[in-house]
Amino acid sequence: MTNPVGGYVLWVEMPAGTDARALHEQALRQKINVAPGPIFSAKGKYGNFIRINTANPFTDEIDRALLTVGRLASQN
Repeated sequence: MTNPVGGYVLWVEMPAGTDARALHEQALRQKINVAPGPIFSAKGKYGNFIRINTANPFTDEIDRALLTVGRLASQN
């Protein structure tokens, strides 16, 4: 994870081999939306990155969603 200089998103680099698109699909089934990195690259790069929106105030619901994404990622 990097320390963003600005903006309202957080880029998270998952371990090598993580399929961000598959993680995105699994998260959507849990009603959680994270953006898979490859959709931000014309060359399909960032296959193991996800982008998380940070524009909303942190809540217990967001905390649970992040824990769920972490659990899903650890199962990949």
